[in-house]
Amino acid sequence: MGVKKKHSRPHEINYLRDLDVPNGSGKLCSWGNLMFEPGVGSNRIKRPMRALEEGKFVEIGWTDALREVGFQLSKYARDDPEMLGFIGGEIVSNESAYLFQKLARLLGTNNVDTTASLSHGVSIRAVLEMDAWGHWATFTDIDGADLIIVWGADLAGNYPVLLGRIARARERGARVILVDPVTGRTSKFADFHLRPLPGTDVFLALSIMNHLIKTDERFGAVLPEDVLRLVSRFPPSYGEELTGVQERVIDAVAQEILRSSRGIILWGSGVTMNENGASCVRTLITLTFISGMKFLPISRYGNSQGILDMGLIPDLLPGYIPCGERGDFQKAWLVEGLNPNPGKSLAEMLDGGIDVFYILGADLTRHIPGALDTLRNAEFVILQDSFMTETAKFADIILPSALLYEEGGSTTNFERRVLWCGKAKRPPGEARGAVSILGEIGKAMNLPSFGYTFPEEVLREISLLIPEYPGPRKLVGIPEGVLLERPPGVKRRFASVIPSRPPEGEILLIRGHSGRFMPGLLAGRMGETDTALISPEDASRLGVSSGDKIAIEVGDNKIVVRAKISNRTLKGVVVVHWDLVRAALSLGSLRNFLVSKACPCRIRRDEM
Repeated sequence: MGVKKKHSRPHEINYLRDLDVPNGSGKLCSWGNLMFEPGVGSNRIKRPMRALEEGKFVEIGWTDALREVGFQLSKYARDDPEMLGFIGGEIVSNESAYLFQKLARLLGTNNVDTTASLSHGVSIRAVLEMDAWGHWATFTDIDGADLIIVWGADLAGNYPVLLGRIARARERGARVILVDPVTGRTSKFADFHLRPLPGTDVFLALSIMNHLIKTDERFGAVLPEDVLRLVSRFPPSYGEELTGVQERVIDAVAQEILRSSRGIILWGSGVTMNENGASCVRTLITLTFISGMKFLPISRYGNSQGILDMGLIPDLLPGYIPCGERGDFQKAWLVEGLNPNPGKSLAEMLDGGIDVFYILGADLTRHIPGALDTLRNAEFVILQDSFMTETAKFADIILPSALLYEEGGSTTNFERRVLWCGKAKRPPGEARGAVSILGEIGKAMNLPSFGYTFPEEVLREISLLIPEYPGPRKLVGIPEGVLLERPPGVKRRFASVIPSRPPEGEILLIRGHSGRFMPGLLAGRMGETDTALISPEDASRLGVSSGDKIAIEVGDNKIVVRAKISNRTLKGVVVVHWDLVRAALSLGSLRNFLVSKACPCRIRRDEM
């Protein structure tokens, strides 16, 4: 690949085709192939900066930057650590995420969270509640599957390498079922495409389970009485009424599950980022319990799984240990009296009550409605990132951080495989590795057990506190990485499922698939559009033709876009790009939309 730069640029990517690397001989998707290009782009942050006013900065030295950061964190930690908030992104390394939450907790606060909590974190919570680690699948399980259900994930648009694996399994005889309200390229690989109305996925899953239990009583024998009563309320005929998926199709999918002996369910943000997301995940896990299938939650970014393992969670320490059970961490970190109380979640921090934000590799204002106002009103904002994102405009101090391949470190993909990335090039300018920056901050504040320089040192500590994680000797230099072991056996602990009916008689606005998971630095390349997909039935009712301007109203807010009539969307569902939504609508109108792909709206032809 060529990039028109003269300094420190890679020229090509070589795949490890001769090694048995589980993700398809080391093959990268289009985003992976582009990963070096932004690293030499003009929007890299190369030197520490201090804000003169909003959006205007002056370069400063590292000594001054670290002194200012240490002073602000120390002052608030001394006065009231609950005024501190730490928010991490989803593409930082395990080592930097671990140090980030350790810094927060040594300062006395558990106000630590990540953008992954809005999506992949929903799956992790359900797995923890139900003790379901034993049903977690791997990529090789896909190869041997005879039934693959893809629920709420646009594989063609976001996970093409994974889709290729599923396509090869289908060629070997596996049946593939897709559940997604929007038709796209992934539909071509499915034997069945179920298109439930947005927000009704949990009812569809319950109806499938209802058919299974009525067909074979053994399926229901493992369910507790309250879950069995719930499932009995949703026969496929009622499922059709609620979801729009025909009863005969629901029955056919259930029959496919009955015939399967090596089935797997994969789900993505189309499940987790819904009002019913937590209940739907629990229902899908329950479905795997009674049918013997496995599941694989698909994360949004390259290290969404790893940063959650590392403890970027307000009530859980690394390895998902409750904050109250902090004894081992106090010994390892040479401290006493770590805060045992849960901290504030991401949504709670953005709601107010936080004076100082420390943001690590997260572009909040681009992806979260209302974050702009929260950061603008904060007393001090520290941003540690590699790029001048939209969020950077509201920072008081900016610390230039190296990218993963400029520092080295580990990540954990969504099959829970830990992979090591070696240092491939130097970071530009005066940018430093994230581990080095956090280590310097900790040392400057005289925090105990904070003398880190290299990622390997941090990984060694991680492996001591999270025993299933490999240390440097077992991971560094191993291209295939290390797959975390699944606990033996499954306790089948059933969590509550609380379904709620979607709004009736209203059009639902949902986010489009195109580029929705791309980090801000590349999102503009992935086909952003100012159009809205609208069904022929809705267009006819509204008197709208393709190209006409339509006004989409949510609460008191309005988006004006051009209509594109398409059979890809359902009657009563209009699809727009996320960037159009978050730019036009306020946090108040989108509080539920923050964690939900769908919200009620009104549509009319725009006469302006």
